[in-house]
Amino acid sequence: MTALPRPPHARGGPQPDGSAATAPAVGVWRMGFFLACCAAFVYGVFRPEPPPNLFEDSDKAMHVLAFGTLAFSIRLAFARVRGAWLWPLLIALAPVMEWLQHVVQPGRHFSLGDIQANLLGVTAALAASALLHRIAGARL
Repeated sequence: MTALPRPPHARGGPQPDGSAATAPAVGVWRMGFFLACCAAFVYGVFRPEPPPNLFEDSDKAMHVLAFGTLAFSIRLAFARVRGAWLWPLLIALAPVMEWLQHVVQPGRHFSLGDIQANLLGVTAALAASALLHRIAGARL
């Protein structure tokens, strides 16, 4: 017995009434964004050589951007996880990743400034998440 093809709206396409994609399609997009952010983050943290110095304190700017993007993508991908669990976990991850970077790649150095930049990125993601929740009414 062959399975019947699923209608477009069951695959995440337009609804019969012409409205936007279904919740599962949004969930797939969120998870894909999170996985892409994880891949870029892991590469950036554990690459053998430090990133190029594009401008003064560009390293700190990259830490803010990396942690902010990763934290925001985690909030999007795992929207059902309570923020009371998620945000403290991300705050704890900030110094751990800086320490782990030095352990895995001895050529990289441990920096309190980088930890502060990581924490600033998490804080920025928390603020962006709260703002999006307030504007869109989305559960983030």
